[in-house]
Amino acid sequence: MARYGDDYSRYLQRVPRFIPKLSLWRDAEVTEVWPHTVAATFLESVWYLLAIPVAEFIEYLHDIQALPVLLALP
Repeated sequence: MARYGDDYSRYLQRVPRFIPKLSLWRDAEVTEVWPHTVAATFLESVWYLLAIPVAEFIEYLHDIQALPVLLALP
């Protein structure tokens, strides 16, 4: 452990290895948030939310037979 220094040794003593111990939880009094990072994360994840209406629209097109079904699974 000498490779990582004293900070890492203290971390190993403080943090359980496999099973979390909730009594060790400590909240931070202040959390810093950078608006640019929040906006970038939102833009990266919004595509997952848009997948739901896109899939519903494709299903609607299949239902009205405007889009052919290329593969039907049982």
